[in-house]
Amino acid sequence: MISYSSRHQRENWALHVRCARTPVFNAILYDDQLASPATDLRPLQAWNAYPVVRPRAPSTERLGAPKRGSRREGAKQWADGAGIYEGFEENGPVGRHFGCRIAGGGLGRGGGCGRGGVNRLIGRRADRDGGASFAIKTLSIRGLAGDQTLVLVNGKRRHNTSILFVNGTTQNGQSPPDLDLIPSAGIERIEVLRDGASAQYGSDALAGVVNIILKSGEGGSGQVLLGATGKEDGQTAQGSLNYGIKLNDKGFLNVTLDAQTTTLVDRGGFSPNTSVLYPLINGQLDPREHTADRHTAHPGAPASQLYVGSYNGEYELTDSVKAYSFGTLSSRYSAAWLTYRIPTAANNIISVYPNGYSPRLFLQDRDYQFAVGLKGEVAGFNWDLSTTPSRNENIFDTNSLNASLGPASPTHFYAGTLVFKEWTTNLDVNREFDLGLYKPTFVAAGAEYRADEFQIIAGQPESYIIGNYVAPPGQPNAGVVTQGGSQGVSGFSPFAAGTFKRQNESLYLDIEQKLTSSFEVSVAGRYEHYSDFGSTETYKVSGRWEPIENYALRGTISSGFRAPSLQQEHYGSSSTIGVVVPPSTVTQLYPVQLLSRTGSCRPRCSARARPSAVFWPAWG
Repeated sequence: MISYSSRHQRENWALHVRCARTPVFNAILYDDQLASPATDLRPLQAWNAYPVVRPRAPSTERLGAPKRGSRREGAKQWADGAGIYEGFEENGPVGRHFGCRIAGGGLGRGGGCGRGGVNRLIGRRADRDGGASFAIKTLSIRGLAGDQTLVLVNGKRRHNTSILFVNGTTQNGQSPPDLDLIPSAGIERIEVLRDGASAQYGSDALAGVVNIILKSGEGGSGQVLLGATGKEDGQTAQGSLNYGIKLNDKGFLNVTLDAQTTTLVDRGGFSPNTSVLYPLINGQLDPREHTADRHTAHPGAPASQLYVGSYNGEYELTDSVKAYSFGTLSSRYSAAWLTYRIPTAANNIISVYPNGYSPRLFLQDRDYQFAVGLKGEVAGFNWDLSTTPSRNENIFDTNSLNASLGPASPTHFYAGTLVFKEWTTNLDVNREFDLGLYKPTFVAAGAEYRADEFQIIAGQPESYIIGNYVAPPGQPNAGVVTQGGSQGVSGFSPFAAGTFKRQNESLYLDIEQKLTSSFEVSVAGRYEHYSDFGSTETYKVSGRWEPIENYALRGTISSGFRAPSLQQEHYGSSSTIGVVVPPSTVTQLYPVQLLSRTGSCRPRCSARARPSAVFWPAWG
C-alpha cells in the first residue's frame, strides 16, 4: 500500500509505503459476553497497524441529534486508528471509532473502517448473503438483521438497498443499507449506539444506531492498494483521493473519490465434480468423461468494479445561520456464478449446452443520496432543517437458459430492475432550560416526514415465461416437463411488477436531566404514523448512577416498533428451486409476493430492559 497525505494547517507532508497482501485492519478483543448474541459486546483491548500517539477530545456531535457540548473535559479514550470511545458517561452503550486508515472501496470493504473496524466494534461481521444480494455489504448489532440497525450519515438517515435478501442465511428477508457505497477515505469517524433507540430515531433502530461522520478537514490524502488472496485469485486494485479546502474562512468543502476492481475468488478447483456428466452409451461411460473439465463449481467471492464519491460542505450565511450539504454517488458492476447444471439435467437443453452450464448473474447498481439543510440558533434554541433525497437502482442480467423454450431459448436474459427511492425531511430543535435543578434541563424535539417508493420493472418475457417444450424420444429426459424461466434467477414478471408508495410522519421528544453530581435520568418518546400500517408510540427511560468515581451503574427500559419495508411488503420474484403448490404436481414459478399475501408481513413490537455496570480503568 502506498499512501500520501498533506495537511495545510500544519505544513506537514508525509509519505507512507507499506507492502501487504491483505488490507490493514483493526482487531478488537471482546469479553466473554459473546456467549449471548443479544448482549452488548464491549471491546477490552484494540490493536492497530498504526500506533496510538496522543489523546484526543471526544466528539461533541451526538448520534443523530443536534450538537451539544462534551460531558467530560479531557475524557480518557483511545485515539488515532485504534480509537474507541466507550462512552463512559452516557446513559447507554455508545462507541466511537476514530481514524479510518484504509481508503479505497466502500465502508464495507476490507480495512480500518470496514469489517476489521466498525463491524468488530459493534460485534458482528458483515454478512454476504445468497442470491442477488451477494454484492451488498451490511452489518448487524446484537445478532439482529441489518435492516434493524439505523444507519445515519452526518446524523441523517441513510437509505436502504432496493434488493431483498433471498436464498441466504442470517440476513434472509431484509433490505438493509449498503455500506459498500460509502467511501471509507471520506470518513472521519464512526459512532455506534449499541442499544435499542426506536423512541428517538424511529422503527429501524431496534438494534441500535450507526452514525458515519464525513471528513470536514483541510488538506488532502491519497492511497493505492494492490493485493490478492493467498491462492492468487481475487486480485484487487484500489485507489482513493480525499481533499478539503476552506471557503473564505466561513466554511469548508471536502471531496472524496474511490475506485476499486476485484476479480473473482474461485475455489471450485479444490473440489472437482466427480459425478457422471454425460448420458451413457450402450450402458458404458461416454469417453468425454475422462477429459471433461471437472471445475464446474465456483464458490468464493464475486468479481466487482466499484466507483464511489462523496462530498461534505458547510458555509456560514450569517452569524447565526449556516448552510450545509453532503452526499454520495456510486456505480457498481458485479458478477457471480450460480449452481452448475450437468448436461443430463432436466433444466438443460443438451444441444444448447452440451457440457452443462453454470448460470451467471450480473448486477449493475446505481446509487445516490444527498442532503441539503440550514442550521443555526434563535432565541436560545438550536435548530436544524434538512431534506434528503436518495435513490438505489439494481439492474439484473443473467447468462442462463429457459429450458421450457427448448433449443430456441436465448442464453442471455434481461431479468428486470429494482428501484428504491426515499425522501426524508427533518426539523430538529433543542435547548437547555434552567429549572433550578442541579444542572439545566436539556430538551430536544423534532419532526420527520418520509416518502418511500419501491418499483419492480419486469424483465424480458423469455426470462419468466413457462414454455411447452418437452424433450422428444431419444433425447435425455424425453417426455419430462422442464422448468420455466431463466435458470438460477428468473426474471420479474408483470404480475410482480409495479410501483408501491408509502408516507411516514413522526414526532419525537427527548429530555435529559442531571439531578445530582452522580445521578442523571433521561426520557424519550416518539409518535409515528404510516400510511399503510397506522400509528404507534414508543418510549425510552434511562438512568445512570456513579456512586464511586469511575464506577457507575446504568440501565434502560424501552419499547420498539418496526414496520416492514416496502421491499418486504411487495417484493415479487421467482426461483427455479423446486416449488410444488397443489393442485399442480410439477414445479411452478409462483412469485414470492403471491405466497406472502397471507397477512404475515406486519409490523413488529418489542420491549426491553437493560441494566449494566461500567467502570473507567485506571490505565485509561
